[in-house]
Amino acid sequence: MNAINKTLQAVRVPLFKGVSCVTILETANSSGSRCANYFDVPPEDFTDGSLTGVKAAFEIMAAARNGAFDSFQTVHEAASKVLSDSEDNPHFAKDGAGAANSYLFVMSQILELAAKNLDLSELMAKSLGGHEAMLQENLDEIKADNLAFVKRMKAGKAKKKGGAV
Repeated sequence: MNAINKTLQAVRVPLFKGVSCVTILETANSSGSRCANYFDVPPEDFTDGSLTGVKAAFEIMAAARNGAFDSFQTVHEAASKVLSDSEDNPHFAKDGAGAANSYLFVMSQILELAAKNLDLSELMAKSLGGHEAMLQENLDEIKADNLAFVKRMKAGKAKKKGGAV
């Protein structure tokens, strides 16, 4: 009897519990391929998509509050890309632009509320310090690379003079 080949379809499943717009594409093939989509929304018209974007923001904030979400920047970037890749007029597009627009609007309202009501100075100081340290490390590496380059140039120049004598 011949073996039966089943065609296994890829399935999108949530990457984070309770967050429907961040999904992975799971396939049952031998490679176990998983492709993440950080703003997986249906192709709705702008108005319907706007509601989807508000729901996505709500789900993400609820999951973050419960400690089950940590990918804000990636979702914001994905939503921004959906909006920027939208057709000439996103209000008539059916490509997720309405969801992206509403999601980003709600999240900016949340940031504004946080800025007005929370003392974020310690967080900002830590962030600035971390970035300054990273820049200093990069600068130190650049200085070391430049110094090594100058030494190689001088050594090469000395060899050239020594070889001509």
